[in-house]
Amino acid sequence: MKTLWIIRHAHASGNYSLNDHSRKLSSLGEADARKIAKFLSMQPDAPRLVVHSDAMRTTQTAHAIESALSAPVVAEAALYNADVDDLLAVIKDQSNSLESLAVVAHNPGVSYMASLLGKKNIALEPAGIAKIVFDSTSWTTITHDPHLDFFIQADTIPNKW
Repeated sequence: MKTLWIIRHAHASGNYSLNDHSRKLSSLGEADARKIAKFLSMQPDAPRLVVHSDAMRTTQTAHAIESALSAPVVAEAALYNADVDDLLAVIKDQSNSLESLAVVAHNPGVSYMASLLGKKNIALEPAGIAKIVFDSTSWTTITHDPHLDFFIQADTIPNKW
C-alpha cells in the first residue's frame, strides 16, 4: 500500500516585485504551513519523505512539515510549475521501500493531479491537502487503481491541529 499526500504550498506573499520563484509565504501562509504540518504529524500514515518544488514558498511549506514530522525533505526543480506528467515522473522515481510520500508543489498541477488520481474535481487552495492511497507496492504503478481517501483545505482543519 502506498500513500501520496498532494499538497499545494501555503499562501504566498503578494510581493510581485520579486520574481515568482523567490516569493515567500505570507504570515497567513506561515501559520497555515504550521497547521497542516501538525495535522500531518497526527496521521498514522504520515509522510516519510517530503519532495517539493525548489521555489521559496514550497520550500518554506516543506520545512514546516519537516519540523513536525522529522521527515527528510528533497527539493526538485522539476516540480516548479509542474504539470501532471512532471509530477508523476518525480513520484514514480521514488524508492519502493517508501510507503508514504508528500509532494508540495504549485497549482494548477497539484489540483489537476489530485483530480485525476482522486477521480473527482479537486481544487486545492493554498495549504490544501489531498490524500490518495494505492493498493500497490510500486510507485511506478500508482495510476492503476488510486483511491481518494480525503481532501482538506487548511481553513477547514480544526484549530486543535
